[in-house]
Amino acid sequence: MFDRSNLTKKKVWQIIAKKFSEKCKSSVDWSQLKGKWAKLERKFKDVKSVNGKSGSGRREFLYEREMEEAIGGNPNITPMATYSSMNDECVGENSVCENSNSLSKKPNVSEGVKRKRENMYELLSGKREEKKKQHEEKMEVMNKFLNIFSKMVPGNSEQ
Repeated sequence: MFDRSNLTKKKVWQIIAKKFSEKCKSSVDWSQLKGKWAKLERKFKDVKSVNGKSGSGRREFLYEREMEEAIGGNPNITPMATYSSMNDECVGENSVCENSNSLSKKPNVSEGVKRKRENMYELLSGKREEKKKQHEEKMEVMNKFLNIFSKMVPGNSEQ
């Protein structure tokens, strides 16, 4: 569905709105779909946050299974790790806060500049691959989103 890498978010939402309107046989604007997706994503994130805390009752979310399938592994929804400043520890399954003591050391300015120069090339060379991967992941999420929306439409033959 999304085979071109030069698509903007707006164009992607317009394509989704067009496909959605064709399947539903009703006119839907891309901004309406984007708003609906944002609300679903926010509600899903809130429910996951509440259900992850002890002492509070479990919340239910109607499209929890579908949203988990589409965006459950997204770090914006489920962080890879969290850092506590209270006891200077990093908590998380895929912890990225390996050396918490390094935060308290103030590096020499010349060492910091030298390190930045050394790492700049590595950073820039990896950026292109990262962007490509992010684009592919975003397109996959958009395809899943379209499938979820098509399941939500009453009278849709693909249920």
